[in-house]
Amino acid sequence: MRQKDVQLICSCFLFENIPPEQVERLLEDEGAKLCSYKKYEIIFDREHYAPSLGLVLSGSVLVSSPSGSRNLVMRELGPGDVFGVAGLFTEEAGYVTTLTAKSPCRILFISQELLRRAMAENFTLAENYIRFLSGRLRFLNRKISGLAAGTAEETLAVYLSGSGNKANIPSYTRLAEELGLGRASLYRALDSLEKSGYIKRAGHVIHVLSPESLKEMIN
Repeated sequence: MRQKDVQLICSCFLFENIPPEQVERLLEDEGAKLCSYKKYEIIFDREHYAPSLGLVLSGSVLVSSPSGSRNLVMRELGPGDVFGVAGLFTEEAGYVTTLTAKSPCRILFISQELLRRAMAENFTLAENYIRFLSGRLRFLNRKISGLAAGTAEETLAVYLSGSGNKANIPSYTRLAEELGLGRASLYRALDSLEKSGYIKRAGHVIHVLSPESLKEMIN
């Protein structure tokens, strides 16, 4: 495995505070498998799925969900992004979304069994996994509250009110999708909150100037 791959793997949330030599030993296990996919090749879908954590090492992957007669693209994954976390340690069969290679890509799969053994040996791994799931639950709760909030400004305010004093936004397009807003609606909401003095934008960082005022706005 390439050295830059190992560095990317070590930066994954699961291996936070885990010595690199321990990560490399885990990667030598047969439960860690490196796979390559061609453009448009299906990686996971409802019928073809193995309980495992997937980490994108190169290329890009589209995540879509059935919507009527077509698939609705939910987001795009790139190097360093993970998938399959919610599908681990569950009795439900199948996979809820479809993952398709948008471009030639390489993905590391870590099997559920390997993760179980690794977590039993090192609780930090289990703690990292639990912390990640807790963060996702909080995000989903904010998203549900945002969808019920009403206006685009209120939806954005709900999201930002749970981000503390600063929110890092890797992609405004992805944020719009996650909040169920159109891009134009998101940017109008950002402009409105900034003009009202609630936030200050600096590139892909949103500084929340008054978290309490945001909460009052949506209560």
